[in-house]
Amino acid sequence: MIDSEYMRAFNLVESTSKTLNKIYTQVKNNSFEDIKACEAMEKLIQDIDIFMWKVNHYSKSAKEGVLKLGSNDRYSINEIELTCGYPLEVYNAEYDQWEAGCVEHSNNFDGYYFQNNDGNSFALSNGMYCRVRK
Repeated sequence: MIDSEYMRAFNLVESTSKTLNKIYTQVKNNSFEDIKACEAMEKLIQDIDIFMWKVNHYSKSAKEGVLKLGSNDRYSINEIELTCGYPLEVYNAEYDQWEAGCVEHSNNFDGYYFQNNDGNSFALSNGMYCRVRK
């Protein structure tokens, strides 16, 4: 379970995000300095959006189980069908930790694979211990 302080930060950032977006839509970029400030604001808004998505995502409960390949050649976990882009966490027994990423599809992996957020992608297979958040 996520620490309640992250949820407190989420609430603070959420209200700040609304204010920043309102300012962003109203500001005029008439000078070089305005353009550079606008670029910085765009980056800030993007970073805030990422923070909010991650805190919201990781505050959801995790459903653990093993991957099963269905007759439609798609993997599922606990009756939840996984398609491209679906967030997934795979248990790495070697390091005794969860790895976050998403499901993707490529001929390079002969089908569906785990796109690890840390960059180490690998093919999905029946029986892998994983979890999804709902």
